[in-house]
Amino acid sequence: MKRIFFIGMIGVFVVGILAFQPKDEAGKKMSDEAKIQQLLDQKIKAYQQERAAECKSRALRKAIPIVDSLVAETYAKDLREGDFIIKRPTKPEKPVVEIKPFPFDSIE
Repeated sequence: MKRIFFIGMIGVFVVGILAFQPKDEAGKKMSDEAKIQQLLDQKIKAYQQERAAECKSRALRKAIPIVDSLVAETYAKDLREGDFIIKRPTKPEKPVVEIKPFPFDSIE
């Protein structure tokens, strides 16, 4: 029983040591070109995030007044629909009139 426990502990210890070994990319030293490329990628990503934030803020500055006016218009429309004083009367029907034929015999 003690042997099985001891073998199990050694197995757990070996697996634990192997689990924390550095990976291939992390263990190798980076070349100068790889470091430059990594820094360049970081700067490009930071620039893109900055531009995206500027674009978003510019779009919000333009969109907020438009949305506010649409909301106010919709709110006013809803108020007008509920108000019975502002409702227009129904359109009157066109009257039907009989026209007598023109008497041609009086001209002759």
